[in-house]
Amino acid sequence: MIVSNLQKQAKSRKADTSQTSSAAAATVQHEGRAQKQTRELAFQMFENRGSGHGHDLQDWFRAERQLQAQ
Repeated sequence: MIVSNLQKQAKSRKADTSQTSSAAAATVQHEGRAQKQTRELAFQMFENRGSGHGHDLQDWFRAERQLQAQ
């Protein structure tokens, strides 16, 4: 009986870990897409300003705000 309960607990933990791993993978994929979109939009802003350097953070944060508003 004790072994059976331990096996059930182990299976439950394994299922929880699997679900957590899937959720983490989905989060990483979403963050990857969001970062790619931000990078592309920030680069467009850079080009639209005539490719002038020194405003990279401003472009990045502006791109993030714009994408979050959508």
